[in-house]
Amino acid sequence: MSHLAKDMTPSVTWKEITPGCNIFEGGTSQVVETGDWRTIKPVIDWAKCKQCLLCAPVCPDMSIP
Repeated sequence: MSHLAKDMTPSVTWKEITPGCNIFEGGTSQVVETGDWRTIKPVIDWAKCKQCLLCAPVCPDMSIP
């Protein structure tokens, strides 16, 4: 059974909204802009770093080398 995701517009009712975490079609990154989530690149000041790893739980994925 194939479903199509509904476009999010003011005229779409709550019954028509695509259920969360369900992807019914390929190429959804063309519909949802995913390339501009980060606005600032994290920079580590190695002179201040004590290697305590307290920053790791709140750090964006894969930004600590």
